[in-house]
Amino acid sequence: MNGHTKRAINKQNHIKKSALELFNKYGASKVSIDEIASCANVSKVTIYKYFDSKNGLYLEIVKMIFDEHVDAIQNVINDDLTFFQKLKIIIATKSNSVFYMKGAFLQELIKSDREIEEYVEKNYKNRIKSLMFALYEQGKREGYIQKNLSNEIIYLYVETFRRGLKENASNLELLISDNHTFEELIHLFFYGLIKKTE
Repeated sequence: MNGHTKRAINKQNHIKKSALELFNKYGASKVSIDEIASCANVSKVTIYKYFDSKNGLYLEIVKMIFDEHVDAIQNVINDDLTFFQKLKIIIATKSNSVFYMKGAFLQELIKSDREIEEYVEKNYKNRIKSLMFALYEQGKREGYIQKNLSNEIIYLYVETFRRGLKENASNLELLISDNHTFEELIHLFFYGLIKKTE
């Protein structure tokens, strides 16, 4: 990669991160290209040089968010850890991403453009599902998960749990920061409320 290409990529990333900062604060629909340019300390011409439209910028921001998220999960899956250790890290990673993506702006972006929605459906969700299925197989091999359960059912269960975490994002930050409380939450996730009788 030559110096010119590297500078161009750095400039694009700076613009995207500046836009993301504003979107987190005000919501995507309330932020103008002028405001993004001002925050990034570039001209509108520079923004349109790299992104052909506001929706083009939206798509690249969604890609950046989701690609970083998938890469983080991929790194955990590839690590030399037990299933249980990996799952704890992934739940914390997904929960912390809620705080990184404050408000409803991400859903707003996804629903604003069919191309963005298709990208999320075809790329992000399928990639995440494939990674999680590999994790479930490790869980079955290590005896954490019943072997007769289908990966689809496990995925539905985990997603239901994750959405519950997302709905309680305002209380979740404290839970994640308190290791003992987080351990209790993970224990409930695995074993439920009912104690088995002999």
